[in-house]
Amino acid sequence: AAGESSRFGSIKQLAPINNQPMLLKKLKELKKIFHSDLFVVLGAFKEKIQPVIINYANIIINEHWEDGMSSSISAGINKITANKEYTSVLIALADQIKLTSNDYSILLNSFDGVKITATKYQHNIGVPAIFPLNYFEHLERFKGDNGARFFLNNNQNEINVVTLHSETIDIDTVEDYVAFRNNQT
Repeated sequence: AAGESSRFGSIKQLAPINNQPMLLKKLKELKKIFHSDLFVVLGAFKEKIQPVIINYANIIINEHWEDGMSSSISAGINKITANKEYTSVLIALADQIKLTSNDYSILLNSFDGVKITATKYQHNIGVPAIFPLNYFEHLERFKGDNGARFFLNNNQNEINVVTLHSETIDIDTVEDYVAFRNNQT
C-alpha cells in the first residue's frame, strides 16, 4: 500500500469500497486470520492513510517507496524479521479487493512450509503468495517495480500454485474502480 497510485490519479488505498476505504476493507479480511501478526507497508500518502488503519495492522514505513513495489517488499521483510521470529510471510495487495479471508485461508492451507505458495492467474503466477523463511533473503533483494511477480514466474518449479475461489482482479486505474463499483452485487 506504499505506492503513489499514479495510474489511479488519487489516493487509491482510501477509495471507498462498500462505504470503507479500500485498504481498510482488505485489512479487515486479513485480520480475521492474522490477528496481531498483520503488517502493512506505507510510503506515499502515509500521513493520510496511517490514521485510517492504525488500529488494524502494524505499520511499516517505506521511506524509499519511490523505488517501486520491490522496495516495499524489502522494507516489510526487513522490519518483520527484525521484530519477531517468523517462518513465512504472506504478500497481499490492497487493490485485490474481491479476495476474502476464505481465499487467504485456501493459500494458507495449501502452504507446506517449504515451497512458495502462489496464486494462479490466467497467464501467470502472482500474489497473494506465501514465502517460506528460506526466501526472505531473495525478497529483501528485490529491485524495481516488479514486486514478486517476476521472481514467481521465473521460479515456477519452486512454487505450489493455487487457484482461488474469488476473482483475482486488481484496481489499478479509475476505470478499473468504476467498472468494479458498477458490477458490485
